[in-house]
Amino acid sequence: MPTARAILPLFAHPAVEKSRVHARLIEAVQGLPGVTFHDLYEAYPEFDIDVDREQRLIDAHSTILLQHWYSTPAWG
Repeated sequence: MPTARAILPLFAHPAVEKSRVHARLIEAVQGLPGVTFHDLYEAYPEFDIDVDREQRLIDAHSTILLQHWYSTPAWG
């Protein structure tokens, strides 16, 4: 069961180092209490997604924020 204000930004950007906007977003949310920033490209550089891990992360948070580049990331 998620905690009261647990927020999970699921972040997906293939070239985040080129995006000033996303760099500021990451900087702003990292270290905030109740926020677990999760970069999907960083976690899965070979796109071999650990579905059980992702389900546990989602289950542990009350709010899921999909932050992505241009279009919705692929969902298995």
